[in-house]
Amino acid sequence: MCDGERKWDYELISVESTTSDPDKLFIDVRIKRMRQGDFAYHGYINFNYDVDDTTMVEAVSFRSQSGRDDEYSPMPWSIPKQLYTEFIDSFYEDMIYKNLGGCSNMPEPKNVLPFKKENITLTECVVSGDGLPEMAPQGYYKIKLTVTGEVEWTIVSVAKIFDKMMP
Repeated sequence: MCDGERKWDYELISVESTTSDPDKLFIDVRIKRMRQGDFAYHGYINFNYDVDDTTMVEAVSFRSQSGRDDEYSPMPWSIPKQLYTEFIDSFYEDMIYKNLGGCSNMPEPKNVLPFKKENITLTECVVSGDGLPEMAPQGYYKIKLTVTGEVEWTIVSVAKIFDKMMP
């Protein structure tokens, strides 16, 4: 069966963030449990610095069968370290904006560059999986987004992936 829909579902387990300078970038993103058993990202990222040509973005993914920290292995699904503008051109619209744009005040893809200092608010963002693989083995997945430049910051999210119930 090849209908172009993802064959997995997920439960968000955790989200953690770090920043080298909370005055220039402050992150407060949490997981919120919704009524129907869905889990959502909820919070904000306050950009108070200029994202420029020295800013680099990278995302790496890991998988563990049990979820134990010492059992995570690297996965081939990643975003190689690249200039921020390349990341915007390659991944922002199809992956980031399609999953978080409808539940946030993130700039539309045509208006994201040049990036402006602003407070991005995520309001009960349930990730649809757009731009992600259609099939994924069951287990625990950790995705680490790292941004370097004037401010170094990370967001690490862990989710449990399981087979989607088909009608």
